[in-house]
Amino acid sequence: MLKVTFINVGYGESILLEVWEKESKTVIVIDGGSAEDEEYSGDTGRIRAREYLVKKGITELDIAVVSHVHEDHVCGLEQFVEAGGRIKKLIVQRRLPQGAEFLLDGIGDAGTRKFINAMNSYQRLLCAMKEQGVEIIEADGSTGSLFHVAGLSAEVIAPSFERAERLSARCGDLCAMAGKAAFPAEAQALAYDLNGFSLTLMLSYQGKNILLPGDATPDCLLADDAFRRVLAADGLAAQVVKLAHHGQRDSVNETFVRAVSPDIVVTCASSDRRYESAHPDIYAQIEQWLGRKPAYLFSDCVDIAANILCRDLHSAVIITIGENSEGEIRCHCDMS
Repeated sequence: MLKVTFINVGYGESILLEVWEKESKTVIVIDGGSAEDEEYSGDTGRIRAREYLVKKGITELDIAVVSHVHEDHVCGLEQFVEAGGRIKKLIVQRRLPQGAEFLLDGIGDAGTRKFINAMNSYQRLLCAMKEQGVEIIEADGSTGSLFHVAGLSAEVIAPSFERAERLSARCGDLCAMAGKAAFPAEAQALAYDLNGFSLTLMLSYQGKNILLPGDATPDCLLADDAFRRVLAADGLAAQVVKLAHHGQRDSVNETFVRAVSPDIVVTCASSDRRYESAHPDIYAQIEQWLGRKPAYLFSDCVDIAANILCRDLHSAVIITIGENSEGEIRCHCDMS
């Protein structure tokens, strides 16, 4: 059985995969959500990834994946490790040159400050993994199968090797600019572009596919050679798709939706609608392009029609496959 849990980390992402084979279980986490205290304040149902994992008795990850280095994806993984959590294998797109942490001096833009914090967190995570002797794997669209465990496989379909190398070079250039006048502008530009370089994964289990594009929007993916090859081979069809970029307006286009043709659409979003996440218009577009209405799931509770936070707050939304002999996809909320 495969259980996919989209943890309610607010505006961010943390996806827990648990797959069973007989008596053994493999645990995988893709991204760790935010580490910022304000993301979890108030009566929201939100929960830090590390707290959710511990609550479920998980203190060791067989595999952890970093889709891209933004605060709302990577920083929660560092918190998990800092709290004593263990990672056996770490999968990233590219490593960073090891050096001194970036300073926030002269960085006035809030988004860029978040990005610098994420870069520093990522460097610390990599250092911790190196010190612990953890295997670190770099992946891109040329990798092919990223893992195959207990019947669950993951294929990397973006970014291409060339784009991943280009991003790595830009990160190296940013490190070389640290402390120089050009650093703030280059950091802001890289922070803005980084979503489009997210590791995009296709999970397959018992004949069912789940597409996880990180924050890589369809327009970015359609500019990627590796992704276009999969598209040309009709390899994007998936029963479940998680929308990129938290369901903002750029998270769908007609080519992408028709190629995937999902039955279930998951949005990892903050229902306070920051940055126009979980935007109602995109769900109307999805139905128009599909000619039908798929099931909509949200990592938190959002009422698309009323555009308000629902009362039945939950800590995660869960999809299970193979719970019975028919291999149905079942969905429910974790209200604990």
